Amino acid sequence: MNGTLPKKQASELWTRFRAANNHFFERLKVHIATQQATAGSPGTPASPEDLLARKRALAERAEALMSVPPQEAIHQAKALQAEWKQVGTVRGEESDRIWQRFMVACDKIFELSALEYHLRKRVGGEAATSPAERARFRASTLRELLKDDQQELEVLRDNLDKLSPSAANDAFRQMLQTKIRSFERKIRTKNDLIALFSQQAQAAS
Repeated sequence: MNGTLPKKQASELWTRFRAANNHFFERLKVHIATQQATAGSPGTPASPEDLLARKRALAERAEALMSVPPQEAIHQAKALQAEWKQVGTVRGEESDRIWQRFMVACDKIFELSALEYHLRKRVGGEAATSPAERARFRASTLRELLKDDQQELEVLRDNLDKLSPSAANDAFRQMLQTKIRSFERKIRTKNDLIALFSQQAQAAS
């Protein structure tokens, strides 16, 4: 205040300035609190929307690993799985859809890593040189591995069908059901990768 304004006008201006100043800092406090919740600040519970956003970001990062070399991708996928466990629980259809995305993406990375390991150990190695040949070779190798998975799945299902409904078999039944679900996922993932490599081979031809 330079003393040239009437006292009443100066007071009004000061009041308006304080109100605007307080409004600004109140909004800043809300913004900081939101950022802390999003970052998982201790003692500040994140909202379901924040948790879904984090999980969605993890799913996108897992899907992006398809363009990373398998040996590096598998380490990153495991790190993402560890991050996922640190995010709070969110219930609902959207959360389930994000979980499916994340799970499918990680499954593909693990299957690709297993495929590359199999190819390195294979007698004669990989003779294919062009991108189209490499893609076709991987698709055909996955088809071979898929047959083993399908046979194993049939055995597991047969064992489950023959298992007595006795309560004494509950633990063994649960183990069989868990293995069946695991092989069903492996088969779906291999089929997805076969389709992907087939498209790549066609595009590169």
